[in-house]
Amino acid sequence: VGILAFHLALVNHPRDALVIWTFCLALYLGDGSEAVKLARQKAEMRVVYASEISQSKTMDDEQLCAEVCSFVSSMKTSVDAMTKKDSLLEAMERYPLSSCSGL
Repeated sequence: VGILAFHLALVNHPRDALVIWTFCLALYLGDGSEAVKLARQKAEMRVVYASEISQSKTMDDEQLCAEVCSFVSSMKTSVDAMTKKDSLLEAMERYPLSSCSGL
């Protein structure tokens, strides 16, 4: 569910590459300040990203923290959409031709 929530959050709200680098490195390292430092280095690399991840923009640490928190919030919403019955039914309403029979 975690990987799907990560992907769904990006599909619904594409993010800056720096935000994604910071989030992933913070999880891996367990240290937010080190994650920010390494993410800034990684985000400088010239890479073509998927449509869900935009090229990195310049932002200060406060803006970056706010963006990472917003991404985490999107992931929580994605988890709810996949695990809570009411949220699942609401999400399925967007697809009226679906063969889902009310779950």
